[in-house]
Amino acid sequence: MTREEIEKNFTIKEGIIHSPGKFEGEPLWAPYFWEIVLEEAGHEGNEAVTSVDVSIDDRDREIFPELCWAKEISLWCDDNGFVYTKLKGDL
Repeated sequence: MTREEIEKNFTIKEGIIHSPGKFEGEPLWAPYFWEIVLEEAGHEGNEAVTSVDVSIDDRDREIFPELCWAKEISLWCDDNGFVYTKLKGDL
């Protein structure tokens, strides 16, 4: 999912998703990284993926400049299917 697709498909205010659903209240980059996690795990839904850390590379920072200081993102999914994120590290 590209940044443009996220901005088109979700209501974003000040970088936070306000659309109801599993990404509500999370940063606009959450769907992008969650999709990567699911693809790498070989899943099409949230099944069996509960928590993972993802390294942020220069390509990710180009797409999401607001991540310029972060090294890694923790993503996890609760029992209701809601996705949560936390940034880690300073560059």
